[in-house]
Amino acid sequence: MSTINPFNHYILIEKVREEIDSTFAVLVPDEYKRQELYGLYKVLDAADDVRLLDTGLLIDDQIVVLNSMVEEVKIKGKSFKIVQENHVVGIYSDIRAEDIV
Repeated sequence: MSTINPFNHYILIEKVREEIDSTFAVLVPDEYKRQELYGLYKVLDAADDVRLLDTGLLIDDQIVVLNSMVEEVKIKGKSFKIVQENHVVGIYSDIRAEDIV
């Protein structure tokens, strides 16, 4: 399997597929593409100098990122998504009501 090892405060990520609520339907043209300001991404790897690693960021965490700051790197026919750590706005977690004390 091919991959890249990020350096210089970069985080290697992949987009998390979000479930679409089909309760409400709106007809839109086929070419319409909804662009959200922020997206949810899974952390695949991070440069050693990423400070977020010192504050609790782990590989496989889901992070919220400004979509326009995600960079796509294409190498030998493979596509990788990277983002600099300063564009991460938070770590996402599911909190269930029974988890709150």
